[in-house]
Amino acid sequence: MQYVVKMIRYSLFTEDDKQNLFLISLSAILFYINEAIKFKIKIPYLGYLLRCHYNDFLGGISFMALINVILFFSKYNKIKKLKIILLIGVMCSIFWELITPIFIIDSTGDFWDAVSYGLGFTVYWIIKRVKNKDTT
Repeated sequence: MQYVVKMIRYSLFTEDDKQNLFLISLSAILFYINEAIKFKIKIPYLGYLLRCHYNDFLGGISFMALINVILFFSKYNKIKKLKIILLIGVMCSIFWELITPIFIIDSTGDFWDAVSYGLGFTVYWIIKRVKNKDTT
């Protein structure tokens, strides 16, 4: 009930939350488009990037947006500072690229995937800063 009252008080979502939901939706759409075309691209480097790293880049953007949507329903503030966003990106990279391959046999760790996550998290911060004229 507390969450319903909070949503009503904030007119369902703030502009920042709507942007986060839009980024999650856009990332999902771009992911499915990439899944449909990535093996059809014959341009050497572009095909490689789409097959191996583009979804990881999108994951960085959407994961940070998702974290901030989840934080909307909590008592904690949204994450806006680049240092904290990059720290979360590093922790995700360590988990997804170093720890996960230990437990999931089909998973492999890749340095460039970690770079892609970092770029995605950074692009999220840039989008939010430009869109909201935020000074953090």
